[in-house]
Amino acid sequence: METKELIPISEENGKRAVSARELHAFLESKQDFSEWIKNRIRKYGFIENEDFTLHKIMERGYSGAQTKIEYALSMDMAKELSMVEGNEKGKLARRYFIECERKFRQGTNQNRNDLLEYVNHRFETIENKQLSIEGKGLSKELLERNVSMNDLHEMVGSDFLNWANQFFTDKRGSCDKLISRKEMYDDFKKFTGIRHWKPNMFYKSLKVYCISNSKIITLNPIPLCNNGNRIFLTIGKMTNPIEFFYIQTKEKINIFV
Repeated sequence: METKELIPISEENGKRAVSARELHAFLESKQDFSEWIKNRIRKYGFIENEDFTLHKIMERGYSGAQTKIEYALSMDMAKELSMVEGNEKGKLARRYFIECERKFRQGTNQNRNDLLEYVNHRFETIENKQLSIEGKGLSKELLERNVSMNDLHEMVGSDFLNWANQFFTDKRGSCDKLISRKEMYDDFKKFTGIRHWKPNMFYKSLKVYCISNSKIITLNPIPLCNNGNRIFLTIGKMTNPIEFFYIQTKEKINIFV
């Protein structure tokens, strides 16, 4: 059954978003929009650039130029604002957003098998390039040239690239030390808001990113590996080993966790 559009849903930084002004109008709130949204943000502790983003728009009229502030809300924030409005329109808006997300997930699932098959094929292509070049004793620089930005965007997507480019910086201090898979994966999910990636897909994306980055020597240097190309360590009194990643950018390897 087709869902009638009650409130437009757009895209903001690669994620679905809702205009606060349009939601306010649909809810038929008696409050002035500016006061309404500011009060809601303050009362419920919403965070800028996490739950919503601000856009300042310059408008020209008879009285001169004026700045209008627009709020792009995350779907979660839009649902919560609908719920706390406490009227029938709020209930209707919340059910509408839930149904839109359900249909989006349904559409994603229909294409997931084809997508995974395609992505795995692209990973195999890159790994074959790596084996071919390494087998000929050629340099990592040549391998990097063979892994183009198109390859990266096709396989790992802009969300992963944006996360990796800020995570593996000198400021973050994430290189040249052991970091647990869980810590790194949790940071990725928090930064991107993505929940459906499987850990193996995350590892493959990380591997290709390291191959393509000229500042990175390797992912998981051989002296640290104890299970193929992977690193597993038992910490303290824990009985089950934990997987770690090591992004090497310096010649000297730091063995401490």
